[in-house]
Amino acid sequence: MLSRKALTRSGRGFRMRIPSMKLGRMVECESILEGDVVLLLEYSPGVLSYQEQPALIHYWDGERMRAYFPDFEALLSNGSRVHLEIKPSKKLSKPKIAEKYRAIASHYKQTPTQFRIVTELECQREPLRSNLRRLSYVRTKLTAEVLPMRAELVRLLGQMPITLATSEMILGAEVTQRLLAQGYLYCDLAAEITPNTLVSVTEGDRHATLLF
Repeated sequence: MLSRKALTRSGRGFRMRIPSMKLGRMVECESILEGDVVLLLEYSPGVLSYQEQPALIHYWDGERMRAYFPDFEALLSNGSRVHLEIKPSKKLSKPKIAEKYRAIASHYKQTPTQFRIVTELECQREPLRSNLRRLSYVRTKLTAEVLPMRAELVRLLGQMPITLATSEMILGAEVTQRLLAQGYLYCDLAAEITPNTLVSVTEGDRHATLLF
């Protein structure tokens, strides 16, 4: 449940809604930048769940108490929680803005919740951004067709990792793309995806991977 209604601070009321497989609902975003962060959260195996504008935080800015709503909260696979502020790097260069987030970061150091600022430098880097957008688009086209589960994939694909081209030859290009989009197959999403890209069944240390 949102702590407050998602509206831009500019008052224009811009809103973007992105379907979330992890949450089973639409996620409301205040900007394209936040939309890109949602994709990072969706495709980070180390994020179990997340929520937009989760809590009202009160912090001391050196003169008085201030109110603050983080943009997102993410529950990580290690049990910890992190609050995320999404900001263009250009804004963070302004002294007043920088001072505000220093005070907020200082507040979080006294709590068990982590705090991170995410800019376009993290959430719009290529080719990660294009890969995530493409997989997100594939998700929107998913049908009720049953896909092979892990044990069946291991049997069909044999020794892994294998190349994307090999997976597409065995399973078909469409099924392979759907499996990647749903997180049943894994590849390095921060690198360009080519026929030689290595894919495997998601397992092992990858469960803690964060893309932000």
